[in-house]
Amino acid sequence: MLEKEDTPSSSISSLNDVTNFLREIINAHGNTNLKTYKNSFIKSLAIIEDLALGIPICDTESRYKIEITNLKSELALKEDEVQNVKNENLNIQEELLTVKNELTRIKAEEYDKIMKLSYASATKTSTSGKTNPKPSTHDSQNHFVIVSPKDDNGLKDSNQTISMIKEKISNQKSLESGLRIKKFQPINGKKCLIKCDTSNDVDKICSILNNDEKLTIKKPTKKNPRIMVIGISKDIPKEELINYIVSQNPKIDECLKVNNDDFLKVIFDKPDRKGPSYAYKNPTPTETRCVA
Repeated sequence: MLEKEDTPSSSISSLNDVTNFLREIINAHGNTNLKTYKNSFIKSLAIIEDLALGIPICDTESRYKIEITNLKSELALKEDEVQNVKNENLNIQEELLTVKNELTRIKAEEYDKIMKLSYASATKTSTSGKTNPKPSTHDSQNHFVIVSPKDDNGLKDSNQTISMIKEKISNQKSLESGLRIKKFQPINGKKCLIKCDTSNDVDKICSILNNDEKLTIKKPTKKNPRIMVIGISKDIPKEELINYIVSQNPKIDECLKVNNDDFLKVIFDKPDRKGPSYAYKNPTPTETRCVA
């Protein structure tokens, strides 16, 4: 007699399958050969033993859920690792920025130290005791530029104008361009006079502030000296005063003929309270020496 094989319903993988299998055996015909269900008994026994030992029973769906949970845990760990790497990169970038700022600060401090050196000490350091020729008057003289606000801008005084200029001309820009500023000096009209040692530094300041929207920059022009002439007769018209002065001073007449750039100009005249008038005229330096 052939033994009956396990039916598909006897495939056991969970506690529910064991219950259904036992119910099927109870309801089976009395002549049923139990050997037919040998494999199902083995599987059911294994599940019951696991329950006795406290081992959880996992069917296919449960195993998938556990695997998914494990994969999610692994994914969370990987995401944490990626975030840690990003945080490390941010820390490295912050450290690099700190180092860069520190280098800029050190350069600025060195620049300030150089600015504080006098011309004599700087020359002594660079020559190591050697004697250099005396610098010319043109090289050693101060060079100036006047900076003023284009409008009021709510500025109270020249010191606020100086603060605005320093924001435009930062230490970093000065180091990059090699600019050397000797002094910021406040003057009337909320203006600032910037002193430099060379005309090249003045040109660099002009290039930085030339197109600024809030500041106006101007190189001061050298004015000719003035001479006051008193005791002028009322009969001499203002337009003829220069001709009278030239005709009575041969040296001035000679200067005007030799130097085409020299000239005399009446700035203004004013009647004296006693009668005679006086005038300020604007001669060139050469003419001033001739008069002297």
